[in-house]
Amino acid sequence: MPMTTDQEDKLNQIYTAIVGNEKTGVRGLAHRVQNLEEYKKKDEALKMKVIGGISVGTPILVATYHKIIDFLIPGSH
Repeated sequence: MPMTTDQEDKLNQIYTAIVGNEKTGVRGLAHRVQNLEEYKKKDEALKMKVIGGISVGTPILVATYHKIIDFLIPGSH
């Protein structure tokens, strides 16, 4: 049984929603998912850099704080 025009139109709409249409500039779900995956990777990398910076920076700040306190108040530690 062949598809009706209405069925073909609906099928084309579904296809366009999933794949997109470059001629009309419609980005499909597949393209959006790809963009979200790229964003997630970049976001995770940024979070790891921040965590690394905090892990390295905190001991340095604490040591500097102790040096300043020892300089300002001798014998405080």
